[in-house]
Amino acid sequence: AIMLKYFPLSARAKKDVVGLIVSILLYIVVSAVLGFVFSLLSGIPLVGWIIGIIGSLVGLYCFIGIVVSILVFLKVVK
Repeated sequence: AIMLKYFPLSARAKKDVVGLIVSILLYIVVSAVLGFVFSLLSGIPLVGWIIGIIGSLVGLYCFIGIVVSILVFLKVVK
């Protein structure tokens, strides 16, 4: 339950395969869009390294979200 509190998009994977695919695609799209935006902003001096750290954390969050989605679908996490 605590995992779904921090990864609410993963709750979509409870119902069926379509929910799992939608959940995974949402995490991938969010990661790609923010990665593109962060890559544009990373060229700014003094802010670039902060943007790099934030981008890495967002990528890690999306990866963990995909793993939680799969675990929810397999009913390992409730």
